[in-house]
Amino acid sequence: MRHPDRRHPATTPGTAYSVVPGRDVQRAPAPARAPTASIPLQCARREISETRFLPIVQRDAPHDLLKLRSLLVQLRTPLDWTEFGPLLWNWGNRAKRDLMETYYLTLYAPKGKQRTL
Repeated sequence: MRHPDRRHPATTPGTAYSVVPGRDVQRAPAPARAPTASIPLQCARREISETRFLPIVQRDAPHDLLKLRSLLVQLRTPLDWTEFGPLLWNWGNRAKRDLMETYYLTLYAPKGKQRTL
């Protein structure tokens, strides 16, 4: 029997569990979070055209989120959910405008003064 003061291992921060068929559940280290740039910054760096980015802002729900999804599929990049989660939660005209503003400021910034977000 476990000691009553010990926390359950699943509640310990930084742990994950891998389940392999035919084996017991094994404790595995949580993957390290790679620092990622914001979505507009990545789009500008990869020179994704304005015609690809504009429909996200111009379309109404749910087509705007479908266009955002297809853009993310094209980027094939890991997402920083601490940034992307609130963007989706507060999705609306203001979030779209902020997304577009960051994209244009990054795209047309002088080469020596690239924005870092």
